[in-house]
Amino acid sequence: MGFYPVNPAEGVYVIGAPMFQRVEINVGREKTFTIQARYLTDDNHYIQAATLQEEPLTRGYLRHYEIMEGGTLILEMGPQPNYLHWTDIEARPPSTSDTTDE
Repeated sequence: MGFYPVNPAEGVYVIGAPMFQRVEINVGREKTFTIQARYLTDDNHYIQAATLQEEPLTRGYLRHYEIMEGGTLILEMGPQPNYLHWTDIEARPPSTSDTTDE
């Protein structure tokens, strides 16, 4: 689908390259979460940009509650990696191994 759980205890899903152009997930309460992979082909399998609920997604992960709210994740695909996309530390998923300064 394009994402997988990396930290189930916190409900964090890392976004990866999808295998389908469109997937709809019935999340209950008459809501659907849709993943669209625009321009996905055998040659275009790198994420170039993403939007969640029509807003730019500036991180490489989703939270469980975002999926359960329903809506749409759009992944723009291309033939080359976008090395500028999701490279900031803030774009990385949270981890139980993260350290904080106290």
